Amino acid sequence: MQQKTKYNCLVLWLDCDQDALDERLDGRVDKMMKDGLLEEVRALYTNYTKINLDPNVCNDENRLDYTRGVWQAIGLKEFLPYFEKYAVITGEKAQLTEGEEQARKALLDECVDNIKTSTRRYSRRQRKWILKRLVGQNGIHVVRLDASDASTYP
Repeated sequence: MQQKTKYNCLVLWLDCDQDALDERLDGRVDKMMKDGLLEEVRALYTNYTKINLDPNVCNDENRLDYTRGVWQAIGLKEFLPYFEKYAVITGEKAQLTEGEEQARKALLDECVDNIKTSTRRYSRRQRKWILKRLVGQNGIHVVRLDASDASTYP
C-alpha cells in the first residue's frame, strides 16, 4: 500500500544510458587512481595494521575488523588482497624480480578492475532504488533528465 507523502515532492533525476554511465564511472576510478587513491588507501591500511599489531591498543577482544565499517566502502576492500601481499609497513621498498613485479602489477590491475565493477554495481542498485522507491509514489513527481550525452549540456 502506497502512502502519500506529507508534501508534494519534485525529484529531478539525472539518469543516463547504462553503457555511457559505466564508461564515466570507469573513467572516474582511473582519475582517482591518478590522483592518489592507492596512496590514500595505503596510508589507511598502514595505520590500521599498526593499530592492530600494537598490544597496547588492540587485543583479541577489540581488534579492528576488515569486514565491517569503513573497510566495506568501495575502493578500500578491493585493495586488501594487494596490501596483504605487497604492503610494506616499515616504509621500505621491497625489491621484486621482474616476474614478481609483473605479478604485483597484475594484482593491482585486478584490484582496480574490482573497484570499477563494484562502482558499476552500486550505480545499478541506486537506479533500482529510485525506480522502486520514488517513481510512481503518491506525492512524488519524478522528472527523468537524460544525461547520457554530456556534450549537450554547457
